[in-house]
Amino acid sequence: MPTIPRPPKVTSLVTGVSGKTLGTIGLGRLGRSVARIFSTAFGMRIICWSANLTQSTADEQAKSQGLSVDGPGGEKTFKVVSRDELFSTSDVISVHLLLSDRTRGLTTREDLLKIKSSSFFVNTSRGPLVVEKDLLRVLRAGKIRGAALDVFKLEPLPADSEWRRSDWGTDGKSRVLVTPHIAFVEESVINGFYE
Repeated sequence: MPTIPRPPKVTSLVTGVSGKTLGTIGLGRLGRSVARIFSTAFGMRIICWSANLTQSTADEQAKSQGLSVDGPGGEKTFKVVSRDELFSTSDVISVHLLLSDRTRGLTTREDLLKIKSSSFFVNTSRGPLVVEKDLLRVLRAGKIRGAALDVFKLEPLPADSEWRRSDWGTDGKSRVLVTPHIAFVEESVINGFYE
């Protein structure tokens, strides 16, 4: 009779997001879609910020996603907050801005140090929106739970990039998940270049 292999040793627990707060930096096409998914699939509270975002615009974005403007308890479904509140209260922060002279280097060490130690930072937008050396410093020091990154200052990542290290999540460092800008190579995106 074959033996059942032992499951791998559990080295840490998974962090659930149900009922937690998602902070979106930017609420354009992708930001509002991500907000809708996390709101409806996980029951997350959605807060958002960008330099010119108003509550009336956020309300229109909620409507455009088939959501009511007001959520349970009368709070806005997509609630506009200050930049400081977004960084200091979100359980997951997700970046959704266009890269421009105005947004390049927008997220700095000052912002990153406001993030709760239990929170995650996600950037699938553009690498240069975040001061990379500041993010590396915060993650090396284990100041936040982790980061998921699909975009970087330099792409593709060089073989010796610190992002490619295998020791993230050990020795007090934050966890880091990196992917190679996979949205760029999604089939419909590539086909769009040739149509």
